[in-house]
Amino acid sequence: MEACRPEVLVDSAWDRAGIAIIAVVFIAMLAPRALWAVPILLLASAATIILAAKRFNKASRAAELVDCGGALKRPVAARPGYVVSYYHDAGRHSTIYFKFEPAGEPTVLSRLEWTHARGYIVAASGYRLYLWLPAYEILDDCCRGVYIAAVDPAFLPQRGPVQLTLSTPEGDSASAGLALRGAVLEAELTFWPVKARSARLELHVDTGHHRFKKVLLAAESGSRRVELDIGGRPGLYVIKGAVPPTRAGVLGIEREGLLGYGGGGEYTARLVIDIPLRPDYHVDAQL
Repeated sequence: MEACRPEVLVDSAWDRAGIAIIAVVFIAMLAPRALWAVPILLLASAATIILAAKRFNKASRAAELVDCGGALKRPVAARPGYVVSYYHDAGRHSTIYFKFEPAGEPTVLSRLEWTHARGYIVAASGYRLYLWLPAYEILDDCCRGVYIAAVDPAFLPQRGPVQLTLSTPEGDSASAGLALRGAVLEAELTFWPVKARSARLELHVDTGHHRFKKVLLAAESGSRRVELDIGGRPGLYVIKGAVPPTRAGVLGIEREGLLGYGGGGEYTARLVIDIPLRPDYHVDAQL
């Protein structure tokens, strides 16, 4: 990793202020009779903005302690583990979950080492973002409650190959293979149609919060092969609580995607034959 400042995955006070201003303008334009609620909204927004500013400032102080190579400017008390973050932005029905899973005892460090890292996961789907990242919980008073997480393709294992075959009563048949080679996901698909429309190879990741899906390959006939980079954007990331989907791009993932591989999810390869006007045929295998 290059020497640099870690990315801060925490909304700033300006982000919160922008949301509050939009809400006030919305009320003034669409519900003028509800203007009595504006002072209450402003007071609540002010409290939220102040809290966001404190969170952002604390996270920024943690970011200043370390470069992206893991070198600390001074000895820091920290504990290794994994951060688990799930954020489904759905208005008042939103789901926000955050947990730190320790993987060792607290110690004083001069450098962040990642010997406890066993892969990582970054999964996005619409307004959902799930993270399972190796991290350190900072225990110093300056930054207590802040976590420094890492994304590095070197953490990713080798898995597979997994082979799948599938046929239908009408005579359609398909075969597929999938293998993980570190940060590269190798996939191949062959389809021999009779009455079916197409075949596709999917990768599913069940995180316990949501089942994320990515279509790796699709074919109407013949063979297809692809190599996908699932390493993400290497670097260190400062986290304080669940990370919203608006920050997905900072981690190198689009609004729909799967990056990494690790124990924070159950991985399933699925081969599907698409039958017009009838339920699809499919077969699964664990990756």
